[in-house]
Amino acid sequence: MRKPILGLATTLLVLFSGLQSALAFNVIEGSAFEVTGPDDLLFDPATSVIAVDIFGNQDRVVNGVQFHTDRVGLGAAVTAEGVVSIGGVTLTTGLVNQIDNWSTAAVGPAFTGGTPDSAANLSEIMRDIRWANAGAGQTVNVAITGLEPGVLYTLQMLFNEGAGNRNRRFDIAVNGLLAVDDYSSQGGDGVWSPANSFAYSGDFNADGGGTISIVLGREPLPLDPNNTPFTGADNNAILQALIVHVNAPPTPPSDIVLTPDVVNATASVGAVVGNLTSVDPNGGTHTYALVAGDGDSDNGKFQIVGDELQVNADISGDVGNALTIRVESTDGTAMAFAEAVTVNVAADFDNDNLLDTWELNPNWANPVAGLNDLTGLKTGPGPGTDTGDFDGDGSPDGDEFTNGTDPTNDDSDNDGLLDGVETNTGTFNDANDTGTDPNDDDSDDDGLNDGDELTAGADPNNADSDGDTISDGDEVNRMVGGLPAPTDPTEADTDGDGVPDNTDPDPLDPNINSLTFVRHGEVIEFGGPDDLRLDPATAVIAVAVNGDVDRVVNGVTFLTDGQGGVTGTATEGPVSVTTSAANQINNWAALQTYTGADQVSADNLALIMQDIRWAPAPTPLTVDIDGLTTGALYEVQLLFNEGGNRDRFWDIELEGTFVVDNFSSKGKEGVGVWSPTNGFAYVCEFEGPADGILNIVLQQNIAGLDRTAAPGTDGNPILQGIIVHLLEPIDLGFDVEQDPGGDLVLSWNSKAGKVYDILSSTDPEGDGEKATWAVFDPGTGPLTDLEADPPRNSVTFAKPAEGERYFVVVQKPAPPAFSDDFELDNDGWTTGQNNGNPGTDWEWGAPAFPGPFEGADFSLNCSGTNISGNYGFNTDSWLRSPSIDLTGAGITGARLQLQQWLDIEDLVGADAFGFIRVLRASDGAQLGADIAAGITGSTFQWNRFSASLPPEAIGEVIQIEFQFMTGDPGGTDYAGWYIDDVEVSLE
Repeated sequence: MRKPILGLATTLLVLFSGLQSALAFNVIEGSAFEVTGPDDLLFDPATSVIAVDIFGNQDRVVNGVQFHTDRVGLGAAVTAEGVVSIGGVTLTTGLVNQIDNWSTAAVGPAFTGGTPDSAANLSEIMRDIRWANAGAGQTVNVAITGLEPGVLYTLQMLFNEGAGNRNRRFDIAVNGLLAVDDYSSQGGDGVWSPANSFAYSGDFNADGGGTISIVLGREPLPLDPNNTPFTGADNNAILQALIVHVNAPPTPPSDIVLTPDVVNATASVGAVVGNLTSVDPNGGTHTYALVAGDGDSDNGKFQIVGDELQVNADISGDVGNALTIRVESTDGTAMAFAEAVTVNVAADFDNDNLLDTWELNPNWANPVAGLNDLTGLKTGPGPGTDTGDFDGDGSPDGDEFTNGTDPTNDDSDNDGLLDGVETNTGTFNDANDTGTDPNDDDSDDDGLNDGDELTAGADPNNADSDGDTISDGDEVNRMVGGLPAPTDPTEADTDGDGVPDNTDPDPLDPNINSLTFVRHGEVIEFGGPDDLRLDPATAVIAVAVNGDVDRVVNGVTFLTDGQGGVTGTATEGPVSVTTSAANQINNWAALQTYTGADQVSADNLALIMQDIRWAPAPTPLTVDIDGLTTGALYEVQLLFNEGGNRDRFWDIELEGTFVVDNFSSKGKEGVGVWSPTNGFAYVCEFEGPADGILNIVLQQNIAGLDRTAAPGTDGNPILQGIIVHLLEPIDLGFDVEQDPGGDLVLSWNSKAGKVYDILSSTDPEGDGEKATWAVFDPGTGPLTDLEADPPRNSVTFAKPAEGERYFVVVQKPAPPAFSDDFELDNDGWTTGQNNGNPGTDWEWGAPAFPGPFEGADFSLNCSGTNISGNYGFNTDSWLRSPSIDLTGAGITGARLQLQQWLDIEDLVGADAFGFIRVLRASDGAQLGADIAAGITGSTFQWNRFSASLPPEAIGEVIQIEFQFMTGDPGGTDYAGWYIDDVEVSLE
């Protein structure tokens, strides 16, 4: 392993024996050493990725490396308290405790060495700390995200005890593995002095998600080989600074770029063509020279000064030519790379620094008459001093040339903003400039043009100005019932009712909000049969649950499943529906007064809605629909009539998928209102399952947000009617053809998320049902689990010898895009804190009391909050999955499924909740709305959770984030949130 500074680092390998000594300090990975100034550390601007002054009072430079403070308001790169982001890399420090001017001395350590002012700057950096109270179980957590996955980085953590005889001890873990056991704040065998500090350094690879995670604290890891806190010290972890360098082997540059690469033919000797830059994985500075070799034919016409390519001869005769020169780039390690570079020569007959072809462009909004209309000449040295601004938009002609805007149109993109206002250049260069793109009327692609955004008070550079996961354009253009009903793009809760716009059933009415979450399908109100889908041409089966007789509604016959008994079954052709519930009631409610085009049908529907099957909470009511065609698209409608002003709640699950959280017998809580003239239905589309049986479960608190019925009512699920329609028969378009060479070509329609088997038989009558035929092997291997290649798959093989052979293609669900049962390890999963307050960390391993006694389905391991302890308070922690690739061709949807065990406070005023969302793996940005929000309550058993991923996740490499937030103590201990058997499958 490469050390950051050779000859200065000492690796201490004093292992533990029976008793702890003053040197009980074990560096398992990396090195620990004393620091007396900046020259003792690795400071290389060429390979530096990020350097952070923990709780510093301003940004400072040390030996050419910029340290950024992580205090809000004091540093240029701070994005939030404890968060610094540079060039796509973000370093987040857990916000536990902090001290300004921690050192007891009036100034920091008396460092020496380094460039001028570097020693003094490093001294100031070492004065402030963030720290963790070991007695309260706290840790300092650092997450470095946005790194290159698998790349090796050098980490340097800096510590200054601030005074003598404060020899605290704490562990350092990196990427979930112990790196230092009982690290000493005085460097192990070091002695603090007013002129020194100490450092830990190590080389570590970023994980598959581009993250390195660090934990500093007293015995934070369950697999710590010592696992006994060092005695005689307070064990509080401290941290003053952290430096990250990319540990890349020296390599030469790989490319040379000239920007711009066009020069005017009238350019004089010494005129600058453009600047040379190098593509180099090591970064750093480069020198340039013209050298002999391929492409050097025009070297004599140019010269290089620094990184500028300059004209060095008369090139007026080269108008329209592409000249070539050979340039060599040499890096700081004397490694060189050379290649041919092209310089294009264009005409500028009026010598105004604007290309003639650009000035006379016939596509301008108002084409100019001649070369004298536009000018790029300057009257002074500063920006905005051009003599010409043809269109008077505040962006001079020279700037329009540079920006690519139309110099004859004051608003090139027609978004209502002058070009000069958008570009932050020219005469409008002031606080009113927008910084938007003058060539794009919708700079943030939110469906609302830049001018309209400013009018609405929104940010034209942010697609979601209020962060409510609804784009600004969707908010402003919102329609209800064909009429405009815009929400406020600058306010996440437009009506101020405490429910964000993205989950509020009526974000404009503070009196309407709901805890009913429909994750798939929809909940509707109906006033008669015309509000439902009742089409005899596509109806597969309709059932009057516990009905007395069959009845026809709008041409569709509702079959009774019989009265009495814990189960009822109705059959239509190959399809049967079996409903199981502990109880049933005839004439449960008075007749509803429904209306419709066919009043007899309306009256029949009212009779159907009188009878119910029901289950006492928390017993489930189940429906099994058998005889469906695998892969065909169906719609199911479940019908409910509360029969009075009673507001009970239950959840709905389809085929193991959690589809509705807290369905109300009035539809949606707080929205639907029962009356003698209405009913409510849950409606959704589904694909025929592989076994041809759709399983439906109605039960209180299956998953999501636990909910009990309103006072005086119960949580018993009820059901009155079921309607199933075939929306789209499965059409694989299976063809068998013979190509010119005599081979057979089998082809069929395919789609993402499916795999296919080719079955075959020479005796279709004797071999029974087609689905039981043997998988065909043409001699090159069985044709099974063939991956989808949308829109159409094909296989080619030699024609079989048999005179007659039959083939069928079977469509099956593909293996999941991602799955993890946590049994072997938690490789690739990352954890962290948003507020830096420890006490509730996501952990992996075998759960124990007070949580579940085992993982889901009696497995050994899972992930959970404080896996064998109660969660703490005032914390905000997260668990993120490894990267999941949803960029494949033909992917149109994806679904998350998992098992969860809950014990989260849900009393009145409680403030502990779980959230599930999708993040873009590359930058951590949230994609779409939360998958689930406000998860709370106690199940004390493993339950299935399932929901579709938001459409914004498709086409991205994603991570699933589980966030758990707790507030003030509620007086009772709770075990928390545990997850297992996580799976993302394609839909």
